[in-house]
Amino acid sequence: MYGRASAGLVKHRLWQRLVGIGLTIALCATFMGFPQPTLATVHAYAGISSSSSTEPSGIRGYIYTSPFTMNNSSNDFVADFVNLCKASCTQWTQTGPYQGHIKTISSPTAVHMYSEGTDGCANYGIVDLGAPPSLNYFYQTAYVGVHQNVDCETQYKYSIVVGYGGNPPSDTRWMSGSVGIPIAETEVYPAGSEPNPTTFFGTNNSHAASTAYAIDIVISGGFKHWTNGNICCTSSFHNDPPYYYNLAQWYSFETYH
Repeated sequence: MYGRASAGLVKHRLWQRLVGIGLTIALCATFMGFPQPTLATVHAYAGISSSSSTEPSGIRGYIYTSPFTMNNSSNDFVADFVNLCKASCTQWTQTGPYQGHIKTISSPTAVHMYSEGTDGCANYGIVDLGAPPSLNYFYQTAYVGVHQNVDCETQYKYSIVVGYGGNPPSDTRWMSGSVGIPIAETEVYPAGSEPNPTTFFGTNNSHAASTAYAIDIVISGGFKHWTNGNICCTSSFHNDPPYYYNLAQWYSFETYH
């Protein structure tokens, strides 16, 4: 999400993101004072997010993407992920597939899985989780009911699980709260640099919308499909490219160039 950005660049990227997903005017006003380096425009996004005051404590679902020949695999990346972030998005937890080079991880010719995040004490981390067994694969990050003093403050533990919800965690992330803003999206760096194939979120192996493969969120103690009835105030956002195309609001969609 923010692996190669400086602090100022991160703030500007967040401002762009939050405007795109329609968060509150008050939150937007908070970001207005952040510096806005020109380089921020090199990141492009497409996906969905909710600005509901009822925030989930987890997000999961299937993401399908396929490998492609990159123009610059030592610098560029295409990443697809499910994400929870705190209100300012200066801390977050996310997981999904990627190809290319993101900060300290690299997979130039194959799709790999990864975990990334920044905790409430501004500690950043990113981990390559290896190649998924199939191109349509399950990803989850969710609060696991544990909080403890970590570094500078009390923080809440989130597990990264891939393959199946009952699998043991592949990684751990921390945030200063048990809920966050849900995001599911594709990120391309630099914008327009790579021939990103179509990515499917919440679809079966035939790329059709399916509740069995849906993007789900944890609301009221259990996973529920990401629909208007389960969480309000969802909106789509995109830079051109990548584009966004809805299949079944909001739990199934695709992004593409």
